[in-house]
Amino acid sequence: MILVIIMAYLGYQKAKESGRNAVLWAVAMTAIFIGTQILIGVGCGVLIGIGIALWEWPETTFDNYIWPINILATIASFLVCWPVLRYIGRPPVSQMHVNEPPPPPQFG
Repeated sequence: MILVIIMAYLGYQKAKESGRNAVLWAVAMTAIFIGTQILIGVGCGVLIGIGIALWEWPETTFDNYIWPINILATIASFLVCWPVLRYIGRPPVSQMHVNEPPPPPQFG
């Protein structure tokens, strides 16, 4: 839970610094972090369920591998949130200064 709060805070700070909607990006970072962990947990659960059904793995397999699955999900959440934080840190396109060519000279 602490890691989710840290990610939301980092998203809030980066968005505020770059002039974006800070609250929206904090909520997005929270959803991305938690969503990634849910997807990893469900994916591993499905794979273990298939292993139990097809290859007769013991039914305690999920309980035996809960820590590696949690660590994998946490690392995956950080890896998914990292590019989002980098994106938030860039200034929006409307704020970027683009040097356009000068207008043509006017004659006579």
